Amino acid sequence: MISNIAISIFQIIIILVLAPLLSGIIKKIKAFFQIRKGASIFQPYYDLAKLLRKDSVVSENVSWIFHAARSYLSCVRANAGLIVPVFISDVPFSFAGDLIAVIYLFALCTILYRPCFA
Repeated sequence: MISNIAISIFQIIIILVLAPLLSGIIKKIKAFFQIRKGASIFQPYYDLAKLLRKDSVVSENVSWIFHAARSYLSCVRANAGLIVPVFISDVPFSFAGDLIAVIYLFALCTILYRPCFA
């Protein structure tokens, strides 16, 4: 039981850490096939570090949903790591409709973060 929890936490950490690397590798391969040099495969990490140093600009007229959306997005990413089996097949939140659940979680993220232009 404890080893499954430790492996699940390890799986979430690996997914969150290696996701930018996978994005960088995909961009490098696309650049190769377009006969371009492309950026380094570590460029997404540099971009994340740059974005984390910046301050956010928030309007005074935003609702509580805007502030709650950031926390929700972090929870969705962690839950996706718990639902989808990557390293182990016995993940904590695994069930028959896990792919559908992940799709709906990310769809709700899109709805929450959709900019409203009125």
